Order: sequence, then structure tokens, then C-alpha cells
Amino acid sequence: MTPAAQPAAIPHTLRLFKAEELAGQGLYREAEALLSDGSNPPEDPVLLHALATVVTRQGDTARATRLWRLLQSRQPGHREAEKMLAAIETWQERPTWVRFAPAGAAALLVLGIVLWAVSASRPAATPAYATTPPAPAAPTAATTRVTAVAPLPAQPVKSAAAPSVPPPEEAPMVMFKVAPAKPAKK
Repeated sequence: MTPAAQPAAIPHTLRLFKAEELAGQGLYREAEALLSDGSNPPEDPVLLHALATVVTRQGDTARATRLWRLLQSRQPGHREAEKMLAAIETWQERPTWVRFAPAGAAALLVLGIVLWAVSASRPAATPAYATTPPAPAAPTAATTRVTAVAPLPAQPVKSAAAPSVPPPEEAPMVMFKVAPAKPAKK
């Protein structure tokens, strides 16, 4: 670079840095105003590249495609222009539902967190079979009355596979029934 061209390069570089800073803050129109005169794209390929980048970040794909194609026509084989044109074409060919995918994923994440928070705040439910019934009060001699019950006759268990065999003779079985105590007479 010649010493005469060096002073002109400094403002050019400062404009690029300022445009990058503005675009990083989301001030795209201000960044575009620094890079071009408004209606015409810049002649300098570096400024044109920066302008195409700002317009692409802004989301204006139609205008960005025109700027990248212009850069590619001015500098054939420009790798960044080829890459960005391919990316824009891929983006435009995507199915319509793809744009809702991030919002759907965020909604599912929020729903999962809410369900987890609700289930974590409730006490754990004990299954009905795991609870033990309260133990009955222990009977005392004063409150319990024992009555004899007739012995149950032994009945053989019949099985389809085995022949019926009468049960062995056992001692008669006696069962007792516990009845509640009668109220005391006064």
C-alpha cells in the first residue's frame, strides 16, 4: 500500500467497524447508511460484501440475494457469495412448518418444566394396597365372650387330573367365634 492510499484506507476501515457494531446492536438501517449511499450499492467489493452481510442478517433474503449475486458478478468465484447464495436458496426451499419448530420445541420444554414442577410439589401418592389398616384393639377377658361353633365337615378337594381320594380321618375341628361384649346391666 502506498503512503498516499493509506490515509484513505483508515476512514474506510473505520466505516466497516462502525457498521459492524451497529449491525451487532440491531441497528441495520444505520449500518446500511454507512456502507452505501442508499439507492446504489457500493462499488468497493469490501463494502458490498459488508452490505450484503448486513442485509442478510436483517432477514431481507430477496435483497440479500441480489447483493450477493452482484458481488459474485464483480468477483467471479467469490467463496462467501457462493456459500451465502446456497444458504439462502436452502432456506427458501424449506417446508413451511420448519419455521414453527423452534417455537414448538420451546413450548414443549416449558410444558415439561411445568409438569415436573407440579408433580414435584405434590406429595407422593401411596398405593391403596400399601396402606395397613389400623390394628384392632386387643380384646380383654372382661369384654370378650367366646362361643363354640360346630365343627366343619371335611370335604375332599376334587381335581380333574387326580382321582378323588377321601381325606384322612382327623380329630374333629372346633372353631370359636368372638362376639362383642354385652352391655352391663344396671
